[in-house]
Amino acid sequence: NIIDSIYFKINEGPDLNKLKYKKHLFLDWLREQNVDQNKITIEADNLTQDENVWPNYVRNFNENPFFYGQDLKFVSENNIKKQFGMFIGSSRWPRLYFASYMFKNYKEQCIMSFNQHLVNDSLLYEKTNNDDKVKQMVEAFKKHLPLNIDIKSNNYIHYDRACDICSLYNNFNIDLVFETWWEGQTFMPTEKTARPLLTKTPFIAFGPKHYLKNLKRLGFKTFNEYIPEDYDNYEGLERLHKIAEVVDTVKDLNKTVMEPTLEHNKNVYLNLDKQKIRKEFRCQ
Repeated sequence: NIIDSIYFKINEGPDLNKLKYKKHLFLDWLREQNVDQNKITIEADNLTQDENVWPNYVRNFNENPFFYGQDLKFVSENNIKKQFGMFIGSSRWPRLYFASYMFKNYKEQCIMSFNQHLVNDSLLYEKTNNDDKVKQMVEAFKKHLPLNIDIKSNNYIHYDRACDICSLYNNFNIDLVFETWWEGQTFMPTEKTARPLLTKTPFIAFGPKHYLKNLKRLGFKTFNEYIPEDYDNYEGLERLHKIAEVVDTVKDLNKTVMEPTLEHNKNVYLNLDKQKIRKEFRCQ
């Protein structure tokens, strides 16, 4: 009764319907606290969060990770050595799953980093129903961790350091982007997506359902003429399976055939500002 207001500021982009706190759904936990919901405001960086999720919800966007590459001077050069690039800082179960898949099937065709050595594989095994083949694939991959390129780290990499590897993008055709948030209704692009946009590299994106669709709302073009994008209608493990199918179909694709789209995306990225994002997604 003595509380006038509470303000939760979440500097990330989860779907609040999926966010957990102490093993409970965060919103359910809030409702159990016997505090008038109208006194509680929640702000988050999820650009597509349903505003009806909470009586007082504030949609925001922390543009710094996504826009960081706008100040970098990058020169595109055609020096292709590998087909794919996949760069992982901290481990999540989808990243661990797909890095293991790429290491098993495309190790010689992929420039890869996976900087975390101590990984938690329990959720991955739970998501894949303790499939023995998945376990064998992941356990074989774990023996090679950490996979470092030029960033000597075994955990989280801040977004400014994450752009140090941009020069490598001249050496492969397709980037495998693994965004931070992928569950539920969410959209929060970061430096992981900015890198291929800046470096004129086509990409396959593991993110939430309709991630590519939301990028198009900002003026970007995708690559459906060359890279099947039906996977964008799926999330989670289903999306991973669909992406694996796509990887198998583009193992010989050269990015030079997409030059007009890549140049368009770079120009859109370099000229994008927060006002455009605010207007399109109605955020602060």
